[in-house]
Amino acid sequence: MAVPGRSPSANIASSSCAAAEAGSPAGPAYIGAMTLRMPINAPGAGRGDAAFDMLQHELLAEKAASLGRAGAEVGRRIAALHETGPDERDAAVQHAADAVFAFVVQRDLCGLHVHEEALAALGVTREVMARVGARPPG
Repeated sequence: MAVPGRSPSANIASSSCAAAEAGSPAGPAYIGAMTLRMPINAPGAGRGDAAFDMLQHELLAEKAASLGRAGAEVGRRIAALHETGPDERDAAVQHAADAVFAFVVQRDLCGLHVHEEALAALGVTREVMARVGARPPG
């Protein structure tokens, strides 16, 4: 039952709880299988749910922020690599490669599957790329 002044998702949750309390076949098993997204064939599914849109916007913002942090970490690691001496270079290359790996994974999660230009803009060298995904023994 829709309650005026409540968001559509709150109305859905309250009607599901009411059905569970009433002992209907759509009881506790139905509540455990609930998702945030309405099925495509549900009435009014094409209109868009404001709460879901806000959640999706927040998730996209967090993905973008995480990608920015990963890119900044690559920049810091590449800069540190250029400042290290020959005795510390191996560890610095591995740290940079680990940061590049995390950056590439985050880009993939954001739907960005072509990485060459972004890595070139960050100054990632072939030496670092050769170590991405590789772990030293031990």
